[in-house]
Amino acid sequence: MNGSIDTADDNSRALMGPGQRTMPNPNRLPGELPESALRRAALVSICVGLSSTAPLAHAQVADEPSKQACVEAYTQAQELRLQGHLRQAREALVVCSQTACPKVLYDECVPWLAEVERSLPTVVLAVSTSRGEEVVDVRIVVDGEELLDRIEGRAVAVDPGEHMFRVSTRQGMSIERRVVIRQGEKNRILKFRLPARDVPKPAEPPREAGARQGRTIPGSVYVLGVVSAVAVGGCAYFGLSGKSRQDDLESRCAPNCTEDETDAMYRRYLFSDISLGVALVSAGAATWIALSSDGEDKVPSLEAASYPMPGGGTLLLRQRF
Repeated sequence: MNGSIDTADDNSRALMGPGQRTMPNPNRLPGELPESALRRAALVSICVGLSSTAPLAHAQVADEPSKQACVEAYTQAQELRLQGHLRQAREALVVCSQTACPKVLYDECVPWLAEVERSLPTVVLAVSTSRGEEVVDVRIVVDGEELLDRIEGRAVAVDPGEHMFRVSTRQGMSIERRVVIRQGEKNRILKFRLPARDVPKPAEPPREAGARQGRTIPGSVYVLGVVSAVAVGGCAYFGLSGKSRQDDLESRCAPNCTEDETDAMYRRYLFSDISLGVALVSAGAATWIALSSDGEDKVPSLEAASYPMPGGGTLLLRQRF
């Protein structure tokens, strides 16, 4: 058959000397290779396949931790668990819980990893503006270490304990809050509301020279006005009373009136003059304060003293501003 014919062809080719050409096999189909060529092609394919799978096998071996790495991860995991750094402890336990590690380490790291996963808290962060609009393009920093650069609605692992959360936006708004994370707490929702942005107040227009804006009249102006009004009333009263007394004396005893009768008339004229002086000074002080004051209540001090003298008296007025 075909196989025997090919074998015979190979044997006849082996018996031929150098330089002799083999006769074509009349039973082989056109384009069909001899069996020896097929065997060589199959061998080449196997070699190529083995060479292509060798790097993959090497990569798989390289990904497996060494015994030294397993021991270091095992030791670090114990220390990190006791210190409460569960996130880092989980990373170390993932290394020493691989089957490539020694069995004594593997048997302890696997249950420890499950225990840390149960104890490790997770939080879900939500940030909104002062108007209640949700914000996702924010940066979350916990204790100075970046936790997220964008909120995606998924739970994030955080070590148990007290932490300082800082939320900031690209627009410069930020908020800080201290939060206590409890061990074993899962999917706790933490909501942060950003403060409202300060709207700058419009600049005040420049004041014109000599212009007074919003000037208030001090209360001392009203007090001095009342004093002046009362003094004017006293001036009129004592003046009219003195004139009435003078008319009575002229019609009754002038020019032989006694000194006591004339003194009563002079005293009334004196009180009228004093009242007039007080009225003028008070009115002047009130006007000066109203025109020159910048809103401060400046009360001038007014001192008055009268000294009797033979045939009359002296009035002394002193005012301090």
